[in-house]
Amino acid sequence: MNETISTTQFMKDWQRQRSDLLWWFKIPDHSRPMAAANISGKRAVDVIACYNGLLIGMEWKLKKDKRAIPCRRVRINQIETLCNIEVAGGLGLLMIMVYLGPRDKAVYAIPIAEWNKQTQLIYEKSNRKSIRIEEIFPQYKMLQHQIGQYKHWDITLLKEFINNAKNRK
Repeated sequence: MNETISTTQFMKDWQRQRSDLLWWFKIPDHSRPMAAANISGKRAVDVIACYNGLLIGMEWKLKKDKRAIPCRRVRINQIETLCNIEVAGGLGLLMIMVYLGPRDKAVYAIPIAEWNKQTQLIYEKSNRKSIRIEEIFPQYKMLQHQIGQYKHWDITLLKEFINNAKNRK
């Protein structure tokens, strides 16, 4: 499963749970010929969302194995855009989907300020260039739960981030 499909599935599930409050748009990859004609410059984030009046920027990464994620997979322009969204009063999230098994996945919703802080500490202490998401960000893990015949994402963590961001205003 690729990043576009995984991102869209997550966002559609979130919208099914809170359709009255959520609007979102998955920005197409400009590697596609049709999209390339309509986009200038580098795409800064994968998803722009508005949840109950709060702007949310999401950059999605897909991790298919147990190896650490290279810090360079999150580009400087993506970090800057997510930080700018937070400065403007919104919420900037790095969303990392991890495959736990053939049918099970987890999503780590990491606030960009926390990502920046932890990657800086890792560089200063050990000069490592990769991060084990499961070790450093266990508190940001969201899982799917079986409800009837469907699996739904537990979005409690996102609700908490949104409430905190709204209280900052």
